[in-house]
Amino acid sequence: MKSAIFDENLYRIHVPYRKHLTFENKLVRSGIEYWVDFEMHVPGSHLFTLGFYFNKNDANAIQTLLKKHSIQATDHLKTPSRFQQSHSFFILYIMSLITLLITGLLTLSYL
Repeated sequence: MKSAIFDENLYRIHVPYRKHLTFENKLVRSGIEYWVDFEMHVPGSHLFTLGFYFNKNDANAIQTLLKKHSIQATDHLKTPSRFQQSHSFFILYIMSLITLLITGLLTLSYL
């Protein structure tokens, strides 16, 4: 994950809203100091995410915590769920195109 642009000493990630309570609970139990920005929204994302800010020296502990509890987080670029949605639309588009092509070929063969 990338550090925050405005401060070299901070580490920033975005966590989906549905996972933020679980993540905060794990942070409190681990004793990791953090700040939450409830108004920050990931550009281009249809999901509501919360921005979590940490001291840069806690980055390894946070990565371990995220992996251990299978919490998906992202920096400000592209959320994993957004990628999956784009991928699904692409597959749907290809399937529709193939169906139209087969229907057209079958129609031509009966003529």
